[in-house]
This record gives sequence, C-alpha cells and structure tokens, in this order.
Amino acid sequence: MRFQQIIFTALLVTVQGVAAVRPASSDLLPVTSGSPQARKLFEQGMANLETMHPERALSNFQSAVQKNRNFAQALIMVAYLTRDPGEEVTSFTKAKHLMPYVSPGERLLVRWLSGVREDEYLPAIGAMNDLLTLYSSDPRVMFLAGNWLLRQQRYEQAEFVLETGIALHPNYPPIIDQLARAYAFNGNFKKAFSLMDRYMELQPKQPAVHDCYAEISRMAGDFQGALAHYGEALKLDRQFISSQVGIADTYALMGDQQRARQEYAKALNIPDSGNDRFEIEMQSATTFVREHRFVEADQAFRAVADGAHKAGNSFVEAEALCAMAMYEPRFATAAQDLEKASMAVNQTAVMSKSALNEERAHILEIQAIRAVHSGMDDVATKVLGELASAADTSHSAAIARFSDAAQGAFLMQHAEYAKAIPHLEGDVSNPLSLELLWQAFDKTGAKAESQALVSRMAVLNRPTVEQALTQPEFRVSLNRAVQQP
Repeated sequence: MRFQQIIFTALLVTVQGVAAVRPASSDLLPVTSGSPQARKLFEQGMANLETMHPERALSNFQSAVQKNRNFAQALIMVAYLTRDPGEEVTSFTKAKHLMPYVSPGERLLVRWLSGVREDEYLPAIGAMNDLLTLYSSDPRVMFLAGNWLLRQQRYEQAEFVLETGIALHPNYPPIIDQLARAYAFNGNFKKAFSLMDRYMELQPKQPAVHDCYAEISRMAGDFQGALAHYGEALKLDRQFISSQVGIADTYALMGDQQRARQEYAKALNIPDSGNDRFEIEMQSATTFVREHRFVEADQAFRAVADGAHKAGNSFVEAEALCAMAMYEPRFATAAQDLEKASMAVNQTAVMSKSALNEERAHILEIQAIRAVHSGMDDVATKVLGELASAADTSHSAAIARFSDAAQGAFLMQHAEYAKAIPHLEGDVSNPLSLELLWQAFDKTGAKAESQALVSRMAVLNRPTVEQALTQPEFRVSLNRAVQQP
C-alpha cells in the first residue's frame, strides 16, 4: 500500500437551489452551495480548522448542516471531526446518499471518506488518488491531507505530502504547522523548530503558532519551554482548549499529577470542551496510573465508561475499560474488563465498520499481551491468530499495529528477540513496543539500531496510558541517550 499517495481533502456541496461556486481557479476544489448562510458557516469552519480550532470548526459545520440539511460537504466534515460514533455514521451515510447530486470531484471525496470508515480501503484510496490528481495545487487539499495522515500516525507519509505542499505554497501557515508536527513526530526536531521560526514570523499573534511550538517543545523534552508557549497561546485566546489541555499534559509528564488534574479541570470548564470532554477525562484518569494509585484510577476510568455508556458512545466506553485492563495486575479481572469492552462495541447501535473492527482488534491486542505476561500461552496463541487474520483481511494501519505489538510481545517473552524486532518496528508509535524494541536491540547486540531509537523520544512525551506504563528506567535511559553528544 503506497500511503504516500493518500490525500484527504474537503469540499462544499449542496443539492438545493442554484449553486454558488467559490471564487477560485480551476486548480482549486470548487465550493458550491445554494445557501449563503450555510456557505458562510462552512468557510468559518474551514478557517477554524486551519487555525487549529477543531472543536469550533465542528460546531460551524454542524450549524451549516442545520441551515442546509442536504449540505454534503458540511456533513463530511462533521463525520471527520466528531468524536460521537453515531453522529459520524449518520453524517457520512447522508453524504453518500447525496452523491448523485454533486460534482465528480465531490463524489470522489465522499467515496473516499465513506470508504475508509466502511473498511473499503482500496477503492477509497483510489478515489483519493484521483482527487489529488484533479486538485493537486489546492493548498487546502495538502493541509487536510497532512492533518489526516498525522491523525493516522502516518508521520513519514505526512512529511511526503506536506513537503510537496510547502514547495508549492511556502507561506501557507496551516501546511507549515502540520509539517512541523510531522518532523517532530519523526524525531527531526531541528527541521521542526526551523519551520516554527518561519511560522512565528508569518503569524506572531496566532495562538495556534504558540500551541504548535509548545507541543514540539514538549515532544523534544523541553517542558518549561512548552509551558511558556502554551501560556502565550492562552494569553492570545483564553478559550484555546488545545493549549489548556497541553499545559495539563505537560505537568503530567513532568510528574506533577495533582497540578495536571487541576489543569484538566480547567479545560473541562471551557465551553468548547464538549467534543473533547471524554478524552480530557481519560487524560485526567491516567494521572492516577502514573502515581500507581490504581483504586483512584479505576474509579476515574469507570466514571468515564459510565458517562460514555449513558451518552451512547460505545467507543469511549470500550477505551476506558481497555485502559483499566492494561494496568490491572490480575489477568482474570483484566479479562472481565475486556469482555465488557467487547460487549460495548458489539452491542452498539451505530458505529462505523472501520471503528468497530479497529476497536475489536485493540481489545484483542490487550488480551494477547496480558495473556503473554500471565504465562497463558494457549490463550495468547489463539488471540494472536485472530489478530493476524484481522490484519490480513483489512488494510487498516491501526489493526496492523495492534497485531505487530502483540506478536512482538509474545516473541520477546519467549526470548526470540531477532524475530520480535520486525514486529515491534511496526508499532514504534507505542511506548510499550518501543521499550521492547530497545530491549530486543540490546539482546541482539544491535547497538547502532538501539541508538537510532533516540529519534523516537517524542513517543515518550505523549501523555498516554501506554506511556504511563513504560518503565521509568527506560524513559531515563532514552532521555540520557538523547543528551549524549
């Protein structure tokens, strides 16, 4: 699969009234709408997305749909941004029904977005390739492509797309933002900070600039610098929720979990927090894991799971239960949490096929790894077979990572270090797999390869449950290696 060719973009469509076309050359994707109000709301949404206000953008797109319920482009963007699985499916399904009424390019967009959510990756990627061919000069296409690839953890492919975009549009801030993040995720901080200096020159008063600078600083291990830039972003916009969450994340990584919880609580009080509320609550719950206060962690994660269940958000409910299963010391109790997670996703009324398959695979990954560490090889072998089958029948990068992580952990447990390496290399965005890969290189005497892992230190400066469960000694060792001349 050549993910370098995958591009994500967005269009504006409607089937009511006379179409109004975005003033642009034929090299740009058309923006069509028969509703001036809906069109204005959509453009506000795109502006908010380009300045890293996804929560505000979602609200704009939702409002645009209310003004024009046949507004396929706004529906697609709602599906892209929402954290509500029911809203996602409803939105892209309605957009598919509107395909006969839109332009050929817009049909490609809908075909791609609905295809990846329905686990039809090959035709969806073909549609994206065709869309790129038609509108390869549109900077918005490049920005959205990079944004999507970063969300998929396809950092090298994001670099490929965004470098092409910045060559054509060197002063387009959204591409600079996304490319700087891609460089940082790939461990190329020199390039990332160089781009950020240009970004700062172009838009010194834009909070998104400071937010991006802060995130990259944090990934590089400069926590004080991150706090300073997050603070500057909030001075420019007190409601910039990404920076408020970023402050909390940074304190969590610094080891001040009490302060982190206080900062997460502030984020929850920001009006724009609705779409991100469950994620923020999950981050706050994870602070107890870092403190090894597992009773409080259980209480916090169960509260998230219960709230998500009441809201009909099966995905978040399952993720909270999976988090508990990851740190629970007793396999039997962890298995119960995973069974509840499986029930949540299997009984959900509405969830996209891709989200459903990926969440099932995530549950299997955790089940396999817990079985491995509990010495239950028969269970682990069975689950590994299910995971491998899921990876073989799907083109989902997430499912491939889950399978590699579990297989790598199994091989490491059985001292088959050389065989484990290629699997663990397929999941280097996971701190736990990175830790095992470090050990595998050490056991096989691959010193050069081990040293090269320092470029992946950004993974250890992301406040995930996996990061919280990595050994402190490993984090210290990797940071020490980074500091060596």
